[in-house]
Amino acid sequence: MTPSAPDGTPGAKPGVSSLRILAVDDDPAEFALLEDGFARCGIEIELATATTAPLAIVELHLAGHQGRPHVALVDIGMPLVSGFELARQLVAEDIPTILMSSHVDGARAAMAREIGALDLLAKPADGPGYGAFAARVLRMLR
Repeated sequence: MTPSAPDGTPGAKPGVSSLRILAVDDDPAEFALLEDGFARCGIEIELATATTAPLAIVELHLAGHQGRPHVALVDIGMPLVSGFELARQLVAEDIPTILMSSHVDGARAAMAREIGALDLLAKPADGPGYGAFAARVLRMLR
């Protein structure tokens, strides 16, 4: 049975002790907020982080097949290589990818769908918002 949070949100996949997440954002403060958001849902996560797309690719290859993330959370506004381009690469490697941005609009959402991302989510403004964000991510992974 899949573990679930007190609010009924699904937890990690069956047989998985925690959810492996690759978070890519040029603002490292986001990583602690993501961890807190999943903790609010009662979900233990293994968080691999990168502040650029090239570092994310390195992290992915260092993790190997056994350490592949269950999901990648990628900010679209990043230096060097955009989050959209990184998402294309991750989706091509069969890694479920959710894009994030402070500014979500129809054009960006359409681009996310075209790439094959699961969704484009607005970054929350506060800690409780990250709990709701995490719950939404978990529902997408069902």
